[in-house]
Amino acid sequence: MVSTKKIGLISNWGGNIGHELITIGVEVASMEAFKDSKVEFVNIERHYRPFNIYPAYNPVRLMNLMPWGWGSFLKIVVNNPALSRFLSHFVSSRVPKLDIAIACGGPVITLKASQSPEICLMFNHFLECFKYNGVKVLNLGVGSCYPIENIPQKVLEIEDIRYLTRMFAACENITVRDVSAMNLCKSMNGHYQLIPCPSVLSGIRFESEVLKMRKNDKDSFIVLNILSKGANEDWGQNVDPEAWFSICRELTQRLLLHRHKIKFVCHSDSEYCLAEKINSVVPRFRPRTVQEYFRVIAGAKVGLCNRIHAAMPLASIGIPSVGVGTDTRLKTLETIGLPTFYVKEVNVDLLEERIEHLVKRRTTEAERLKNLRDSALQQYVKLLRTIN
Repeated sequence: MVSTKKIGLISNWGGNIGHELITIGVEVASMEAFKDSKVEFVNIERHYRPFNIYPAYNPVRLMNLMPWGWGSFLKIVVNNPALSRFLSHFVSSRVPKLDIAIACGGPVITLKASQSPEICLMFNHFLECFKYNGVKVLNLGVGSCYPIENIPQKVLEIEDIRYLTRMFAACENITVRDVSAMNLCKSMNGHYQLIPCPSVLSGIRFESEVLKMRKNDKDSFIVLNILSKGANEDWGQNVDPEAWFSICRELTQRLLLHRHKIKFVCHSDSEYCLAEKINSVVPRFRPRTVQEYFRVIAGAKVGLCNRIHAAMPLASIGIPSVGVGTDTRLKTLETIGLPTFYVKEVNVDLLEERIEHLVKRRTTEAERLKNLRDSALQQYVKLLRTIN
């Protein structure tokens, strides 16, 4: 008789598509690790409705009605270690039935993360609710997010240390996706394996469809994913949006002049509007589902990406890209050998040269990235199989 493995996927649903790419990567690894079992996934929202882990009649569940940034005092109270342990006895009956709960990555190690009650709830109270009910918790793809101009060698804030220590204690195992995250964990005696972000596995699910959609090389295109400051935030580093806009506009014109086809791939409505301002002639796409996303990027040859989770799905199907940003999330791309640059240090010539270099090497890069992806899959599979 085939055994059943129930896996809780702790992620953000219905928000940025990048979170779904990470979750799909975790699903791919889990299906491979437990291929001799019937795997059942239970989606668990940690961002928009985290208190759904409690039954409908439990008053704690009313805290779902508090938007991000509201009810901070009450959220801090609920996150108290003693109260978290007490409340864990009243979670939904589906929680103890899980074999494993997997937190699907993200930039968990950030400056003054402990000052956000919501982040503390997600990675302290929330994970402890599973641990105290006998469910083994994994946190896969933990990343860092610190300004490029101020990257610490160790965690300095006392409250941040407490927040991270609780997270470490709640987890059976953790993997990190970038060198900064690994070093910061080490500074707190947390020695965790560096493996590429699980999103690098997402393309495995869609690979056969992607191969069918790929046309002749002459129809291939360059993906541009552009944010106004070169990232979600500039973290007080005084990034000049107009300077970055001018670089993107001139770069687009040069690439078109050199007869490259281009597509803007946008993760938000604001990116979609920005793309039109950069160049109204270039086609724009705003995929709403992961499947649609892979259909859009299937024929790409290289990319220029501000979002790391625009570069990661490309890499997952063997397409290299250049990453430009403002913080250590870029190091997630460095883990898979992609070139990255701080937005304040780039110019049109540099980006054009790096893109053309990748275009020339795209066959070699495709093979390298697929080999790296397959290696990452085996690393995750090995780790998952250690959880009994």
